[in-house]
Amino acid sequence: MLHPYNLTERFEDFSRIDQTQQLHFKLEGKRQLVQVTPFKDEWGLDWLIVVVVPESDFMEQIYASTRTTILLCLGALGMAIALGIATARWISLPIRRLSQASKAIADGELNRKVPVANIEELGILVQSFNQMSAQLWRSHQQLENYSQSLEEQVSIRTQELQQEIEERQLLEQKLHTSEAQIRAFFEAMTDIVLLVDAESQTIKAAPTHPERLYPPDTDILNQTIDQFLGEQGEIFQSQIQKALDTQQIVNFEYSLTIGTEPVWFAASIAPASENSVAWVARDLSERKQAEESLKRRAIIDSLLSEISRAFIDQNVDAAINLTLQVIGEFTHSDRSYLIAYSEDQQYMTITHEWCAADIAASTHHQQRVAIKAYPWLHEQLRSGKIVHIPQITDFPTATATERAKLKYQSLQSMVNVPTIHSGKILGAIGLNAVRSPKTWSPEEINLLKLVGEIIAIGLARHQAEVAQQQATAAAMAANQAKSKF
Repeated sequence: MLHPYNLTERFEDFSRIDQTQQLHFKLEGKRQLVQVTPFKDEWGLDWLIVVVVPESDFMEQIYASTRTTILLCLGALGMAIALGIATARWISLPIRRLSQASKAIADGELNRKVPVANIEELGILVQSFNQMSAQLWRSHQQLENYSQSLEEQVSIRTQELQQEIEERQLLEQKLHTSEAQIRAFFEAMTDIVLLVDAESQTIKAAPTHPERLYPPDTDILNQTIDQFLGEQGEIFQSQIQKALDTQQIVNFEYSLTIGTEPVWFAASIAPASENSVAWVARDLSERKQAEESLKRRAIIDSLLSEISRAFIDQNVDAAINLTLQVIGEFTHSDRSYLIAYSEDQQYMTITHEWCAADIAASTHHQQRVAIKAYPWLHEQLRSGKIVHIPQITDFPTATATERAKLKYQSLQSMVNVPTIHSGKILGAIGLNAVRSPKTWSPEEINLLKLVGEIIAIGLARHQAEVAQQQATAAAMAANQAKSKF
């Protein structure tokens, strides 16, 4: 039974229960549900209506139903699992067969077949797989047949290629031999050969011996004639056109300035086709130089002959003046002069001088000048050495004073050759450059030396003639005096 004490534990004062309250408690281990409802009326009743119901009175049927439901669910679950396993095996068996067949095909067993499944969709898949397998098998057979045929064709073609390679190697060997022979032929040639396209006026083949025409790193292929030859291009174009018009070989000579020197060539232009010519040029520089040397030698011989004749036909002063003019003009010098030493060789005097136009004479500044004023210069001359100074600034540094004196005379370059007769230094013959520095060639210096010897001989002969005349006059005077006596 519900003891009032249980209610007092929950409610300290029953008067506070003003609405229905629900609670529970255990009695002898069983749960009891309690509802307390206050009741009041107009006649003063103030009761608490307490209803106690054991939970087991209405929950026992629910518990029984729950147990039954759980058992039924477990049974249904077991049946579903068994049915699912059976269905999965029934469905997966054809799939496993397909998988095994796929692996077999992948391993090369292309004729593998799969039994048709009872399931319609899987049956369609199996049929498609079997068709694919059959097609793969047929394709494989075709590929094997084609491969075998291809191997046979490759073998035949390989033999043909091997034969072609051998023939080509033989041909290349012959071409190489021929090319080597042609290259050796052209390398042995001293001529310059190039091919010119007349229509475009361009060079189509690089010349042999290019070092004679331009620096090695210059690319002249496809250059025009004007680009290659510059202002002289028109002359060459006319010669090329002449060869094409006449269809005959045209020969002519020409010169090119290569570096700073003119180079002469003898060219032969031969038609190679309707629009191209072969140009063969031979270097004539050595021949031209030899010709120029011969011409210059002839001029020098003529000058020496003229100078020698002047010393025979004219008086010595006129001959010396003519000689200085001739040698000055021939060497393109600004001034030529003759230096005479005193008997004791302590003084020097410029006795004769020739000057080019607009060049001031220096004779009046160089009369009886002490040798010690130019110690180094005259030491060289008196020892028989030739003094050639292309630039006065190159004068020996130990003679700064001497160099300053020469620069004061506005000299740019000088060359002096001692005049010697019978082993005695008579003086020197010299050339000066005033307007610009000049380097005299060995040929010009040698000519100056020969002229100095002629002058020395002429002076010695003149002195001998004067001495003879004086001796003759003295002898005649003595004879006359003797006769009178």
